[in-house]
Amino acid sequence: MPDSAVALPVTNQAIELLSSRYQSGERDFADYDCAELNLRATSFSYASFRRSKLRLLDWRDSNLRGIDLSDTNLSRSHLENADLRGAALDNSMLFMASLDGVNLQGADLSDASLDLTTVDHADLRGANLRGAYLCGIDLSQANLENAYFDNRTQFDQQFDPISAGMRTDITVTVDDLVAGLNQITHCTSQYIEQPLILEHWEKARFANRHLAGFSFDAAGQVVYTGNATESASFLQLKWLQLWINKFMGNCALTYSELPYIIQQDHLLVLTWEAQGHNQEHIDSVASPNANTAIFGESLAPANATNPLETEALLTVNRQTGESSIPTAQSASIATVAATLTRSPEVVVPPHQYPKKKPHYRFDDFFAFQSAQGTVKDWHGARNIFAGEDFILALIQGFEQEVGQASSLLMYDLGKAWGARDFQVFKSWFEAEFAMDIGQCPLPVVLEAWWWPFTTQGWGTWEVDLKEQANGFLFIKIFDSAVARTLGNVGKPVCHLYAGLFAGFFSQLVKQDLGCIELQCYAMGDTYCKFLVGKKERVDAATFWQTEGATARDIEMRLQQEEALTA
Repeated sequence: MPDSAVALPVTNQAIELLSSRYQSGERDFADYDCAELNLRATSFSYASFRRSKLRLLDWRDSNLRGIDLSDTNLSRSHLENADLRGAALDNSMLFMASLDGVNLQGADLSDASLDLTTVDHADLRGANLRGAYLCGIDLSQANLENAYFDNRTQFDQQFDPISAGMRTDITVTVDDLVAGLNQITHCTSQYIEQPLILEHWEKARFANRHLAGFSFDAAGQVVYTGNATESASFLQLKWLQLWINKFMGNCALTYSELPYIIQQDHLLVLTWEAQGHNQEHIDSVASPNANTAIFGESLAPANATNPLETEALLTVNRQTGESSIPTAQSASIATVAATLTRSPEVVVPPHQYPKKKPHYRFDDFFAFQSAQGTVKDWHGARNIFAGEDFILALIQGFEQEVGQASSLLMYDLGKAWGARDFQVFKSWFEAEFAMDIGQCPLPVVLEAWWWPFTTQGWGTWEVDLKEQANGFLFIKIFDSAVARTLGNVGKPVCHLYAGLFAGFFSQLVKQDLGCIELQCYAMGDTYCKFLVGKKERVDAATFWQTEGATARDIEMRLQQEEALTA
């Protein structure tokens, strides 16, 4: 995700800002940072949030018809009972999202990752699931009739897509597409004048070869220059759906109820094959005075509370000895969790891994065993609770004992922890996903590794893999437990995090990598940013940092060096 993403505060003000912009006619919200917002029961139909940060978003019961969510991160977001008919979700990350009851009829989910996502009673009829990652989810309660898949679509081994009513081929022709576009134009002409309709079509057009053959004749009818009897391609269907969605968004600015009046099947390209587009369908458009089921435009306040905001915990695997669990003394105690050493000997029973229920919630992830006086997490490791005083005492104790070498000591501890944690993570990951970790998409692996840390209070993260091919990557940590505790001290303090990332990624790629914190919340920045890479790149970044270079300066220098050597 680019650093230039439009940042919004996680407050009611941000929600009101988005709503007012949408109501005033703005539809382009690409590259926005909307993470963790409560947008429940809102309407953003036919808007574009392409490449936006949408993790932990609450979009339940919302009208999102025809929305563009391509290349977005919707991990752990709530979309229950939302209307996403005809939406574009290609290449999106939906790790551990909740899609129960969602309407995804005719939506594009090609190359999307839906692992460990819940889809009970979801409507996926006619959806494009080609290349999608669908392992670790229960599809038995979803309606998959005429949904499309290919040999790249990944299912659990026991799932049979053919028995579920899915298909691999399309027989819709370009003639069918022309008929469908003319049908939409005909229906729209009952409410909007013809010249304005053509203007809306042309403004919505994407300049690419998949739409280049479609044009309008003198009578305002869609015509195709080429062989109209040939079968349409999936790419044609994809771009045609995006064109229609953008067209409807333009029309809604002229006549706001139009998207709800036109029969929805007419707007979903992947359903046209079954309709035939005869005159009966064209005449079946509803009257503008008919009662239309329009989602409410009211905005819910962002008042959801996170139990981690009022709890504090430190996760420690006890190799030897016993320790009592301190009681959280007040709601002001900082949230912090550290799995300093997770026990590789812990054996989690097979039934531990759910197929429907996400288990990253605080109440699900932790088991409070009052009779034994212990707290264990989902993977069976013992946890203890601690507050900010523990972090301060730990850091000050190291500084008192070894002086300036305390930062190096914290880094080395973190690196040993990360290396050990990789082995434990690999064990439970492969048990849960029933596949080798090397066969799974990297974003899925990374999300699976970090979500327990988020639950434990280490903060949320964002990994930028754009420079992965060049031997380095960037990680952002929001709400670092260490930096939040120490406050603004004017220097990087998250050495434990840096070591953790160095140790984990070294094991993951089987190379010795290093990590340096480029910017820190304790220096007044809004988030902490780390560089993970080979020794020469980390050493160069360290030198530039000592010379006064900012995180942005270092990132640009690294990219310039790669451009020169390319």
